Amino acid sequence: MKNKKWLFYLILGLVFVCTGLESKATANVEFEPDFYNKYVEAIKDLPKSTPLNGGLSGDISEVMPSFMPPLSIFEIKFKEPKNKIFLPGKKILLRASLNYKYKGLENMDETRRLCLEQNDALECEMPKAYRIPELDNLGVYVQVWKRDESSADRENGDYLVSEFYALENKKLSVDQAYDFNLEWDVPGEIQSGNYYFLFFLNQDYNFNLAGNPLVVHSEGQRFDFKIKNEDGKSGVEFDKNQIKVGGRQYAYRGSALTVQEDNPVVEIPLKNLDEEAKNVVIKYDLYRWSRTDEKNLVDSKTESKEIRGNSLELLKYLVGSKPKESVYDLKISAKAGRSETLANVRFVVKERERGIFTFISFVEDGGFNTPMFCVRNASWEGKFRGKVKLTVGSEKFEQEGLINSDAGKCFVLNNKLRTKIGACAKVKGEIYDEDGELSDLRESSVSCFNEDSQKAAFADLSDISDDKTVSFLFYLVVGLATLLIVGVIIIKIKDKK
Repeated sequence: MKNKKWLFYLILGLVFVCTGLESKATANVEFEPDFYNKYVEAIKDLPKSTPLNGGLSGDISEVMPSFMPPLSIFEIKFKEPKNKIFLPGKKILLRASLNYKYKGLENMDETRRLCLEQNDALECEMPKAYRIPELDNLGVYVQVWKRDESSADRENGDYLVSEFYALENKKLSVDQAYDFNLEWDVPGEIQSGNYYFLFFLNQDYNFNLAGNPLVVHSEGQRFDFKIKNEDGKSGVEFDKNQIKVGGRQYAYRGSALTVQEDNPVVEIPLKNLDEEAKNVVIKYDLYRWSRTDEKNLVDSKTESKEIRGNSLELLKYLVGSKPKESVYDLKISAKAGRSETLANVRFVVKERERGIFTFISFVEDGGFNTPMFCVRNASWEGKFRGKVKLTVGSEKFEQEGLINSDAGKCFVLNNKLRTKIGACAKVKGEIYDEDGELSDLRESSVSCFNEDSQKAAFADLSDISDDKTVSFLFYLVVGLATLLIVGVIIIKIKDKK
């Protein structure tokens, strides 16, 4: 029953996001008519609960995914330049800001109110949501796309030109903002047309917080611009409409293909758009699960080819599949002189399971920080059987069970591995399969404020209230007290003279 309610609230949260809700304490939300009945079949078909996919356990409790909208709100704002038309070989500089706000309390109340409009109180019991005080190792991932103006078929998407991190390894506390610059050198050989940046936010190079670059239609914030190249060369470009995996057609905006064979062949045509022949360097990087983290790289191969003018070369890559890997992400890049092009191909190997973390961090629970972890089976279907192990300092916790493919399953520990707010802490999460082999390993930390007494005092004050005026008043009082003491000392010195 709890699983059924859980899906209801998760879907409701996604509806908040898709309708562009900006969460406020008195938010006005258009409640979808017949919402509950619309999803009742999906709710009935939920898998049977187990300790790791929603069942009862004395050691862990299922909770809301606090890092997801509409509980945590991440915004990437940028200052638009006056000129949005750029030339080949020039640099694009975009000034941007990343901020993080926790809206869990307001949106949980709003969700409960909407639920009570159509259900009784028992049906509207909700898992708890915990505030994430700080996120470490944040990164802003950017993709550069060229619009495909020639086709009405959007299933194959647009042309991917490049992708990179504009920001890495940053730490952000709730209600804070961080300014950064995005810089991209426009290739010297590139087609004229309409282009755009897509922005995505992740933690630890893996956990998607705002948008998901692995699924192209899950778009983050966007910046549109034009490239004008009237006289120059166009370079090379992958034909994204003719990608095949194991002989089957692949589409950027479609579901990732599930292949039967262990070692499928990926095929993609590379076009030379200019009249003269080009020497092209092609690189194949095969990742498990996600290419956003270089630690996931399992194979890399480079080859060189000469492609005649105004012609194409069919490239083929044989996937050297690993026995226990279920989801792959192949990044194919090509460079020819001052031209570059990129393609990503994501696919699943059938009947393979791998347990992974989709999030791990500390959340606030009273006066303590406690680990929250989210897990899923990497494949789109099936279940992973194994064990989750968490370590904080010298303390350890282990939980065996099944992990299904639901990406929203999150848990906190009940009165275990807790540290006082203000103390340094690091949590290490490990997932092992039934054979005892490591399936995934992730870490997260929370800053300490007890390096000296002044910082400890500030941490104690922050526990009282989240209102920024508390810290302001604290410094104001300390400042005035200091001036007063200095004044008294000066007066006494003058009196002695």
